[in-house]
Amino acid sequence: MTESQPVSLADLLRKLLSLPVVRFGVVGASNAAVGFGTFWSALHVMRAAFAQAMAYAVGTAWSYYWNRRWTFESSGAVAGEATRFVSLQAGFLLFSSGCMGFFVDRHHLPAGPTWLAVMFVVTVLNFVLSRYWAFRKD
Repeated sequence: MTESQPVSLADLLRKLLSLPVVRFGVVGASNAAVGFGTFWSALHVMRAAFAQAMAYAVGTAWSYYWNRRWTFESSGAVAGEATRFVSLQAGFLLFSSGCMGFFVDRHHLPAGPTWLAVMFVVTVLNFVLSRYWAFRKD
């Protein structure tokens, strides 16, 4: 019998970061930080609604760039991908807002757990649709 070699932490990290789903999570976490940083900075000079709109726009651009280049390693036409990606994000914004309105505002479910459940569904759908539609290999 051969004895297996121990896997170093660096090797394990390298293997994990080769998986698109893990890369998607890393981009998502960095997007949250960039979005919040943008929102917080803009909040000092404009109303919250405008600061959120700016943060969402910056976050969408950040997410598009890193998902295109790193997560899905796409080389497709930017115009088509960007249009599909922005459409997808707008759709998920409407879907998640609608779900929150329906479950929290209308049916009075607790906001925190409901938000987590909705965002879990959105994240899974976002990954699948980003991979197979927005950044599809033509």
